[in-house]
Amino acid sequence: AAAATSVDVVQPILDAVDGYVVCANKNCPSQTVIGGSSPAVKAVVEKLKEAGIDVMLLPVSHAFHTRVVATASEPLKSHLQKMVISKPSLPILSNVTGDYYPDSVAEIVDLLSQQVAAPVEYIAEINKMYRDGVRTFVEIGPKRAQTGFVSSILGTEPHLACYTNHPKLGGHTTLRRAVAQLIAAG
Repeated sequence: AAAATSVDVVQPILDAVDGYVVCANKNCPSQTVIGGSSPAVKAVVEKLKEAGIDVMLLPVSHAFHTRVVATASEPLKSHLQKMVISKPSLPILSNVTGDYYPDSVAEIVDLLSQQVAAPVEYIAEINKMYRDGVRTFVEIGPKRAQTGFVSSILGTEPHLACYTNHPKLGGHTTLRRAVAQLIAAG
């Protein structure tokens, strides 16, 4: 379920509910996705609604980024170990840690295999990028959710966040708009 509030608001409610439920996607200060066992998630949804917080159940097949799907981590790791994986030539952030992937291929494979069952540390990733000097964020893909998350996380800090493909405006229009924004930002 997606709650229109921060992890700091959601976590005490999770702690007060019986059963397994966690902050699965720490998207931004105004959105936290929870996941876990269905009864526990439903109990948290009710408590969030009672607190006046907007929340909606998400139509997903599994409770991704929780231990509910942890059994997928080992087969994923086994598959990854058969692939040719090299250390990144450019810094790449891990959703698991919110920090850069290490140089060790074994550690990279380990982090990648954890991703399916580990919470997404998106706020930590964006804050890390900003601390390291990134000021321009371009969302490649449909819609504009990540662009909104970035702006919510960074607030009034100087930055440019733009999306390139919004279905209501059309891919060509939004791509041209993003290119114009990038040129104007220089």
